[in-house]
Amino acid sequence: KGEPAAGTTKLESMGFRVGQGLIERFTKDTARFKDELDIMKFICKDFWTTVFKKQIDNLRTNHQGIYVLQDNKFRLLTQMSAGKQYLEHAPK
Repeated sequence: KGEPAAGTTKLESMGFRVGQGLIERFTKDTARFKDELDIMKFICKDFWTTVFKKQIDNLRTNHQGIYVLQDNKFRLLTQMSAGKQYLEHAPK
């Protein structure tokens, strides 16, 4: 029963490390960001374009530190979402 949670934690940890490494590499020659909104703009435009060859489709915030980035054609998941064989595993 604890196995899926452990797998999720390991996957999240790997994702965090990869993301942190990419951001460090992409921002080494840029000026420091002024605030959170500057950081989010960088991620939506520069970072996303470099990694996924397109900008984020939508950025929303509740102005309380919560940001939602929307990519309507996220390449890493579009094939998975196209087939029904993955529906059982999608909630994971």
